[in-house]
Amino acid sequence: PAAAKGRRVALSFRGGIRHRAEVFVNRRLVGYEIVLQSPFELDVTEAVSFGGANELAVRITDPNGNFGWGDYTFEKWGKYMFPLSHGFGGILGGVDVVVTDPVRVEDVFVRNKAKLRDIDTEITLANAAKSDRTVKVSAAVVENWAKNEKVAKPKTLCRKDLGAVTVPAGGVRTLDFNAVVADARLWDIRDANLYDMVVTLTDAKGNLVDRHKVRFGFRFMETRGAGTDAKFYLNGRRVFLLSAISWGFWPSNGIFPTPELARRHVTSAIALGMNMINFHRCRG
Repeated sequence: PAAAKGRRVALSFRGGIRHRAEVFVNRRLVGYEIVLQSPFELDVTEAVSFGGANELAVRITDPNGNFGWGDYTFEKWGKYMFPLSHGFGGILGGVDVVVTDPVRVEDVFVRNKAKLRDIDTEITLANAAKSDRTVKVSAAVVENWAKNEKVAKPKTLCRKDLGAVTVPAGGVRTLDFNAVVADARLWDIRDANLYDMVVTLTDAKGNLVDRHKVRFGFRFMETRGAGTDAKFYLNGRRVFLLSAISWGFWPSNGIFPTPELARRHVTSAIALGMNMINFHRCRG
């Protein structure tokens, strides 16, 4: 829309690609990606037409494709060495158009600790404007609910105001803070309690500038007795991991599952007595 002019426009490839992608907006190369099966985002502000039609084209190249399990040989492709891949390529999931203020939340990382309800959070703010910008930053831990649950308002377990933060022109600013969430329910293998870390930016008048959330669980994994009698522990309790390999071939497109097939994959593993899936050649 024309109202987006002056704001930042990006394309978010939520599932990534296989194996190489060249992305064009209005026949202009805006991005190049060679890391397969990982999400990535491209700033396309300079290429889009505001208030008019836009053309998006993605060229996918998949070298060395095969339909077997042998992926241990390489082929030189330009200056890069590529392993064998599956015999099909494409876009793995949805692509979003994301319009934000020039100042935005670029990333949020929640780090779990051995003290189970104690978390460290790292927030990265970015500023695409040509001048410094100051915003007020707050963060909250909110219950994450499945779409099929009818909840009027998810519970907020804790909230922190991080004050006014100045982000330099064309640069980034990183904030770190600690939170102890006493009421949090732990994540476990068959009890997937999940939460959202919601980071909100507002201007001096209290108007919303940006809001970003990342899903996480309160859990900690560790090994003890390495080199003598190694054991794996989850949330301080010993766990024996029983798994099989996911080979990464899916009907009907081969390359990624529908949400229904992904859930069936997990429930089938549980029915066989497993508590883990080893994603050996594909993204889980």
